[in-house]
Parts: sequence; C-alpha cells; structure tokens
Amino acid sequence: MKNSLFLFYIFLFFIPFTAFADTENNDNCTQAELISEMHNQTGSYSRTETGTVQSGDDDYYYFTIPQTGTLTINYTSTANTDLRIQAGVSCLSTITRVLNNGSSYSNSLSITAGQTVYVRIQRRNGTPNYSLGLSFVPTPPTLSIANASQNEGNSGTSYMNFTVTLSQSATATVNYTTSNGTATAGSDYTAKTEPLTFTSGGVTTQTISIPIMGDTAIESDETFYVTLSNPSGATISTTTATGIILNDDNPPTIEFQQSLYQTAEDTSLPFNSSSTMLMTVILSKAVDDNITVEFATQDGTAIGTTNSGTDYISQSGTITIPAGETSVSLPMYIIHDQPIEITENFSVILKNPQPSGSIALGTNASAIVQILEQTSAPLCYSDNFDTTLDSKWRTLYSSGGFTPQINQGHLKLTPGKYKISTAVTKDYEFPSKENLIIIEFKHYAYGGCFEESTPAKGIGDYGADGIVAVLYDSSIGASPTPGAYGGSMGYAQKTGINGFQGGWLGLGLDEFGNFSNPTEGRIGGPGSRINAAVIRGGGSGTSGYNFLQEAYPVSPTIAPIIDITNPDKLPGDKFQMTVDARDTSHLFIKLERDINDGNGYQTIINKFDAKLAIYNQSATPDYVRFALTAGTGDGCNAHEIDDLVVRGNCSAYVPTLSGAFRVTEDSSTASWSTKWLNNNLKTQIAPLNKRYCVLAGTSANNSASPLSSSVTVDVNLTDNSGFNQRVAHNLAIPAASSITCFDVTTSSAAKQMQFIISNPSDASMLSYSDTFAIRPKSFSININDSNPNKLLAGKNYTLDINATSTLSDGNVSGYNTTLGTATLNTSVLKVANPSMTTCPVNTIQTESLTFNEGRSTLSTFTYNDVMDINFTISDGDWTSTDQVSGGCTLNSDSTSSTPVGCLIKGTKQFKFIPHHFNLIGTVSNHDTNFTYLSSDFTMSAVLDVNITAKTENNATTSSYNSLCYAKITDYNISYDALAISPANSLTKINFFETNTLKADSSLINTNLNISNVDKTIFGIDNNGTGTMKIKLNFDRDNTKVVNPFKLNLRDINVTDEDTVTGTKDINQSSLFYYGRVYSTDYRAPSPIDTTIRYEVYCKDCNKTALGVTGTQSPLSLYWYQNPLHVIADGNVTAFTSATTGSKATTIANATVSTINAGTGMDNTHRLTNTNAPYTDIIQMNPSSWLRYNQYSNTATTNDFTVEFTRAGNWSGAGNVERNETSHTTGAFTNTNDLNRTNRKMNW
Repeated sequence: MKNSLFLFYIFLFFIPFTAFADTENNDNCTQAELISEMHNQTGSYSRTETGTVQSGDDDYYYFTIPQTGTLTINYTSTANTDLRIQAGVSCLSTITRVLNNGSSYSNSLSITAGQTVYVRIQRRNGTPNYSLGLSFVPTPPTLSIANASQNEGNSGTSYMNFTVTLSQSATATVNYTTSNGTATAGSDYTAKTEPLTFTSGGVTTQTISIPIMGDTAIESDETFYVTLSNPSGATISTTTATGIILNDDNPPTIEFQQSLYQTAEDTSLPFNSSSTMLMTVILSKAVDDNITVEFATQDGTAIGTTNSGTDYISQSGTITIPAGETSVSLPMYIIHDQPIEITENFSVILKNPQPSGSIALGTNASAIVQILEQTSAPLCYSDNFDTTLDSKWRTLYSSGGFTPQINQGHLKLTPGKYKISTAVTKDYEFPSKENLIIIEFKHYAYGGCFEESTPAKGIGDYGADGIVAVLYDSSIGASPTPGAYGGSMGYAQKTGINGFQGGWLGLGLDEFGNFSNPTEGRIGGPGSRINAAVIRGGGSGTSGYNFLQEAYPVSPTIAPIIDITNPDKLPGDKFQMTVDARDTSHLFIKLERDINDGNGYQTIINKFDAKLAIYNQSATPDYVRFALTAGTGDGCNAHEIDDLVVRGNCSAYVPTLSGAFRVTEDSSTASWSTKWLNNNLKTQIAPLNKRYCVLAGTSANNSASPLSSSVTVDVNLTDNSGFNQRVAHNLAIPAASSITCFDVTTSSAAKQMQFIISNPSDASMLSYSDTFAIRPKSFSININDSNPNKLLAGKNYTLDINATSTLSDGNVSGYNTTLGTATLNTSVLKVANPSMTTCPVNTIQTESLTFNEGRSTLSTFTYNDVMDINFTISDGDWTSTDQVSGGCTLNSDSTSSTPVGCLIKGTKQFKFIPHHFNLIGTVSNHDTNFTYLSSDFTMSAVLDVNITAKTENNATTSSYNSLCYAKITDYNISYDALAISPANSLTKINFFETNTLKADSSLINTNLNISNVDKTIFGIDNNGTGTMKIKLNFDRDNTKVVNPFKLNLRDINVTDEDTVTGTKDINQSSLFYYGRVYSTDYRAPSPIDTTIRYEVYCKDCNKTALGVTGTQSPLSLYWYQNPLHVIADGNVTAFTSATTGSKATTIANATVSTINAGTGMDNTHRLTNTNAPYTDIIQMNPSSWLRYNQYSNTATTNDFTVEFTRAGNWSGAGNVERNETSHTTGAFTNTNDLNRTNRKMNW
C-alpha cells in the first residue's frame, strides 16, 4: 500500500498546471466554453484561469469529469471590484458568491463519475480581473462482493457464483478466501483462496465460483463466507459476502405404506395370547440420517389393553428408520380373546417426525387396522354316536317314557311310537353375546308308527312329527324339562303343557306340519306346513315360543313317504344351523342343508335378524346350552341324528349340585355355609395325597342349612372312565358340625375325577362332587443321542417322553391322551448378545403324540437349522374341567401356585449344529496371467473361499451367522510340492486374510494353517455362508532371483469350535514371476530418450509353459521383457536425479509412468542436461516387488547411469580426397563415424 501511495504522489507532482483562456464568446449557458484541458480527463489534475470580465459580459465554462472525486474551486478578484461566481453540476446553480474589494473564495464539490461541471463568472462593477483555480482529486475505486446462493443438489458438484464489483475502471488486485459458517469445507463446499485482478479499461465485475457438493442429507440451509483482503489500487467497501447453500431436498415424507390393514385373530392360539400383524412405515426416499417418528394406537370399535380391552395390545413409542433405509416394520399384537366378534377396528397414528423440519408426515400418517370378523367357530364338541353317551350327556323326557339312546351308530330320539317327547343335552354352555354357534348334524325320520305293538302308518304320508335343535337359557339348571309332544315336537308349549324349560330358539324339522301351526296353544305361524323347517323363539311355561321364520316346502322332503313294511333309514340329509350373535345388537339365524348331491350346503332359511321388533323375541340370556328334542303325536316316525358337530365359544357347564352332600378341599377358616356354596374342587398334581372334607346339609333358594342329625356316608373316587376307588367307608358326619374330613391317596392321573357320596342307609342321599383334574407334574424328554448339545441339523432323532409325577421322572398311570401338533412348540433358549434376539426360530415339524399310561414316543424329531432351543411340549386340555371355574391357573404350568397351573409342560434344551460345511474355493492371480513375487500383499495371488453351513440333507442353515450361531473356525490348506529354483531363494509362504486381517506365514512345502478365524466372516444375513479372501505370496529377497513357478492349491479343510468339518479339493494354481524394472545405461548428447523395461527372470526354464514370451533384455542374461505387464502390475512412481542443484538432470514425466500395451516398456522419460560432458545416476523408485539389486536387499531404487556428451563429431572426420567435391577441410580420415558417443578416433 505504501508503494501505491508513493506512485500516486509522484503522479501528482508531475501534473502540469495548465491555464485556460477566455474566448469572450461564452456569455450564456448555451455558449458555455468547453475546457478541453479538463474534459474527460482521468486522474488528479489542477488548472488555473486568469482573465477580465468586460462590462455587460459573463464568462461561462463547462467540462465533464469521468471519475468520482472532489473538485476544489479557488477564486480571487482584483481590488475595487465585485464578482459573482456560480459553479455546479447544472448551469447557474449550486454556489453563489459576491466578491468585493479583492476578496477570495474557495469551495469544494463532490463529483459523481460522468457529471458535467459548469462555472459562471459574473461582473458586478467595473472591469474586474480574476484568477480561477480548479483542481480535481479522484476518489480511489472501491471493491465490493455480493451475497450469493445456490441449490445444493443431490450429488456431484455445482458452482455458487459471487460477483465482485470495482466501482470504476482501474488497475486493482484483491485476494479472496472462503471460511465456514454452518457449512463445512470438504463436505459441503470446496475451500478456495486465490487473487483477483482488474485492469484499467477492462471489466469492472468479476465472478468467483465456489464448488458446492451435492448430497441428500436432511439439513437446513447452510452458509459459508467469501472474504476480500489485501487490496491494491482500490479500497474494499464490502469485505465479506455470505453464500447460502439452499437445501433443495424436499423434506421426505414418512407414513404408513397402506391406509388400511386387515388381519384376523389367530384362533389356533390359546385364549388371551396374541398374534403379530406387521404394519410397514415407509420413507419416501432414503436419507443420510436416522429418522424417528412417534406412534400410538387409538381405540375404535376394537378396544385395546390400555382401556381394559381384549382385542389388541395398546402401544405407543418411537420408530426409527436407519440411515439409508426406506422402511421399517411396526408389529401390532392382535389378541385371540374368547368372544367371537364381527369386524372391529382401531387406528395407529404417527406424529412428531424427527429431525424436526427435515421430515414431514405423509398422507397416510394414520392407518386403520381392521380385525376381520371371525367366520368360523372353534369346535366345542362332536359325537358320531358309535359308542355309549359320555358322562356330560343328559337324557330327558317329558312324555312317553322313552330314554334317548344309541341305536346302530345313531342317537335315537324317539321310537316309531305315539306321543313321545324327549330331549338330550350336553354340559357345555355358550355365551349368547359375541359368539357364533354353528350346529351340524345328520337327520333321519322314517317308519311311521312301526314300533307300536300293532305297527301302523299313523297320520300323514310322511309321518309325524319331527325334531328341534334348541338353544336354551343355561341358568335354568342342569336338567331342563322338554316341551310338549306332538306338533310342539318337544320344544313349544301345548295347551296345559309347558314349552321347553328356558327355551330361547328352536329350529324344527317338521314332517307333519303342526310346528308352524298356531293351534294347540302355540303362538303365531302361517298354519300347517308339511315338510317344513320352522324357527320359533323363546318362551316360558305356556307363553312365548313365537313363530319367527320358515322354509316351506323343503325339497327333497324332510322324511320319506312312510313304509312300515320296510322301515330302514334312508341316507340322512345334513343340516347346519348358524346362530350369529357376534354383533350384540343383532341375532342372525340361518339354516342350510346338504342333500349329498355334490353341491354342498344350500340355504333353505335365509339369514334373518331375530332381534327385530317384529319377532317379539324374548330377552337374550347370558349363557345358552344346546339340546335336541323330538316329538311324536297321533302320527309317528323314528327320529335319529348322527355326526353331530357343535361349534362356538363354549365352556363346560358346571351344574349346581343337588343332593345332601358337598365335597370341599380342607379349609379350616372357612365357615360351613361358605364351604357348602363354594364347592369347586381344584386341579391336583399326581400323585394325589390330600385331605378333603364332606359336608351334609340341605339347600334351597340359595341358602343352606346343616343336617339336624348325624349321618354315615361312603365316599368313592371315580373318573367315569373305568377308575374307581373307595376312599372312605362308613364315614360319620356329626350333626353338630355337619362336616368331617378324610385323606385321599392315589397315583393315577385323571382328566375328570369326581367324588360320589352315598348314604348306605338312604339311597336317595346320593351326591356327586364337582369334577376336578389330577395332572402329571411335567413331561420329561429324552433323546436317542448321548450328546444333546451337539445334535446335527437336519438329522432325524427319536424322543422318549414321559408324563411324570412329583416323586419321579417315571410315567404316570392314567394319563392317556393324544396331543395334536398345535400343542408342540419351540423357543429360543439363550442369546449371546442383544442382537441375537432377532435370530429366527424354525418350526419343528412333529407328529401327534399319543400317551399310553403316561408314556409316548416321538419318532420324527428334526430341526433344519442351527440353534440352542428349548423344545417344549404342553397339554392345555387335560385340566379343561377346571379352567372355567378357576380350579387351575390359566397359561401356567406351576406346581406350587394356588391353584396350580392348568398347563402340563416339559422342556428340554437341545443344541443343533451344522452337519458339515460345503466349501467353494477359487484361486486367481493378481494379474489375470501372473503374480509377481512380493513381500508386500499389495501384490498377491488370491484364494477366495465360500464356507456354507449345511444340514444332513445339504440344506443351508440360515442362522449360522455372526449375529446368531456362527463359531470361530480353523483352516488347513495344502498344496502340491514346490521346487524353488535356485534352491533356498524362497523360504516361506506369506498369507493374509482380508476380512479378519489375520496374517501369518508357513515354511515352504508345509501346509497353511489359519487359526481362530473370527465368526464375523459369516456376516449378519441369513444365508449361512462365510467368505474369506486370502492373499498369498512369498518372502521375496531383492538380491535373490527366482525362476517362475506355479503354486497349485489342493485341499482346504475347515473345522469350527463344535468340531463341524468340511473339505474341498481346489486343484487350482497361480503363476509367480520374479520381476524387476530395468533400464540400460546411456551415453549421448542431451536430450536422451530412454526405454524403461519391465522384466521377469527365467534361467533355463520352460518359457512357453510358464508364459515367458517377451524378448531377452538387451544387456542382461536370463531377464526377459514382460509384454503382459500393465500399470496395475506395478510401476515406477518417481524418477530422480542423483545430482542436486544446477547440474541435476531434468526428467520428463518424473512421477508418471506410461506402460505401452503389449510391450511392457515405458518410453516417456526424456533426460535433459545442459552440462556436458557430465555423468549422472537416475534413480527409479518402483513398486517393492519390482526392485532388484544383487548387492543390497535394502535398496529402495533401481538405478542406471547416463553420460551426457557434447554435440558433434571428433575433429579429423570427413573426406580427405581433395579432387572430390565432397572434400572436407581439415579432415584426415575418410570416415564420419568418429563421434563423442562411441569415442572413436583415427589418426
């Protein structure tokens, strides 16, 4: 800056003071005189004018100033004169001054470049002389830089342009440099520091371009700065500009993949357990940061656990989508609850995505989850009536004296006799709300009154009357009374005879037609309908049982035309009644029929809503039970059913005990009345060794009283399936307490054990206790292998399973049952770290287990993966008699809780390991054709190995990975014997595994051993495969040449920590060369063109077999040019002169090698030296495997010598024949081959 000022002042010093003259013709603005000496002048200058203003005359001047600066006006006048002067940027403006008696005046004007200056000198009195001085000093130019902005872009480089402006044309320089704001150099933009130069007369604006790096990171706009400094020839008015990198990545959106998800309860699961439904949360594009979003469930018609619901598990939390990913699964847990329900829904809502402002909620920020209606119902019970009715069946009748019974594999409800009314029911009850009850059976009606003492047809062509499928109020008691006989068919009322006790719905299959007839005390109906299906509603006594719907006529007919001479049953039609109470506000009923014509069920009564007001249906009871009734009147048919299947949400019906006795578990603190009323017995563990008590009393109207006198009883224990044991005889119950206790010991298990209490003296005093289960303690599981911790994946094993007692692991008698495959499951036993919780667990396919006296065998036990598992067997059905009443703890297998668990469970730990490893090995050279011998693994042959863990049947074990069950492995690799020539020139094979960074060496002709290879080689995916990349080379010595040879790898063997093995004969080879980079020495005038050769050593070797195809080195035996060599095979990275200073040789392309394809030579390094004669050494710094120095193994360069000679020949060369026109003056020999290169001279 000081230099600039110095020059500026020198410039002023040499500006001449030029005077301008008055033309006397410049008397007004239009005649103003141009001061040419000042017009459009640049730089600083001064001018002076002296003159006289004549009477009646004014002097006007003007000139234009092209620069911004300051104009100074100095004016003086002679004595005794008055003068008015005006000067400014417009004529006759700006300043006015009256000068009297020789006074003077000075003023300054600020001038903007391009403005015109006017000066007016006005005479006031006399003829004044004046002196007018004008001087101009320009304002130095200023530099400014403007802010800029640029979209970031998603990738690559764009440029942000900053404009630097010079206020006026001038020669000026300034430096600029970038600096970080919120943007970071190197990742957001490229830093720059450079000068900027302006030239006088040139442009006044220039552009600075800063490279901007695009990415997809979610970020705000970012800033950096460009700062001007060190100006020359100008000042800086705006020092710093801000560059804004605009984030052009539209915020990605996060949302559910779907707005609606549909799922269903998994009805194969136990009640109150859950299945998983996966929702997918998606990101519209992948970003470089983790994205989080909060979620929460919200009840709709489905109620979550937060609000005490049992439809799904309420949730809230945060979801993370990892950087680079675009989706994540969000599990919802759908509870299999006991009710059978219509479609319900709840919502899942996303909110508060993070990073805030960088991510937005998409259209599907909330999604609806529909739990679809259950269209099927679980099996409650079924019966094909091939044997006797079990203990839960109850046979009832109200008239005729016939007891329903098994008849040739059918259940016979009425015989072919007059005026019969019977019923059967079974002790299971159904919730009447949120339930789906489906009743299916085959129906037979035949024969008329053929079983009367005098067989007769009776009335009607098709006989009479029919059967009714009944749902009745369970609260009416254990044994309801059927309805009237005849056309009421055991369900509806008849004049003077009550209808079915507690009846709620009755579906009648009517042969004669009176079930639809509003006669004989029945209410509603269209009249007689022969061969009709009729539904009546609920009633009590002789009221209700209203007609609801019918199907008429039913074709084919419900019963065949009567033939009493041949009353055989015809093939039965199958009927199915559906009672749909899933929606509590409706009661849909439908009847279907399958007539075995191959078309399946056909609807005969369309679904209708029995809760509509027009049907006047009775109130819905809380629980209903199912019964079948049948009736005959003045006409008859034998009525039978078969293949009964009853489906729906049900539970065992536990009747209120009748009789004089109760059995209760001993509880000394409970009062007599409490024991009498709360008499449910609980599940016990075999062997049973427990005290029970028997109470004697009477009960009525929900109250109880002890007996007034003592009584003696016998107590027997039975399972109603063949087990009977007297546990007390002549047990006295005193009147005072009406209670006495007894001890029970039995080793047998039982699904439904029951006490029978009888009074030997009074047969009417017979009572049955509540049923209860005696369950085994657990299952013991043994396998036919001595080491359950090393079971082979895919191999079949046999399990021996015993139901055990509390005394031993031996089998418990009485445990006779079959467990279906749904009761068998596996679970993960342990994990080594938290990430292993994601390891998959495969299903073990098992057959059903049939236990005979507590023992079973599972002959097909196979696991087709690797895993430490707990194999679990559970029986949740054995204690079903206690599960409704709370006699055992649901979902528990505890033997110590009160009550004990309902589940019988056994668990055995097994460890499955791979059966073997499959290996694939591939050997490759560094170059496609060869590998140079090298102690540096940058140059090496490569053995690529894939190791896959397999099952016995050669399937892949997907869980054999580093996150799950992969193990540390050892490898042994053999190879064909090597004959190294010369001997001992190599001693070791070096190897390096790139994935685990394991490096080691082995002596020549000994196997390669790679031990303790970390399990990370097996990755984290589920393909059961590990990968290794093993680099192979030898201990190359820079002083010891080696003939080419092939390394042929053979067996590779692998063993892991569990002694799982695998082997593979690779039989692939790699070719090794001893290589060098070489140049001959040179002697010639400068410049000298060189040839750099890449060569391999081969002495007395089979060059053809070993691929040595190049020509022999010019001056070296046994070295051959390598035409296969390319730049990737190594090169010289630097050529340097051994000389420093002015005598150093200049080397073309000193740091770049160019190897000609197909030659293995480099001709791009011309040597130049102006010193001659002069000898220099050129040092080549090659890749380590190309170094060769027979004297030093530590040499880092390969060198050659160059001698620079003077140009021209030696004196005396030429033609000495003087008579020849080619005679050479001064020549004394007839040869020109005398030069400084070959150093020849002839004398």
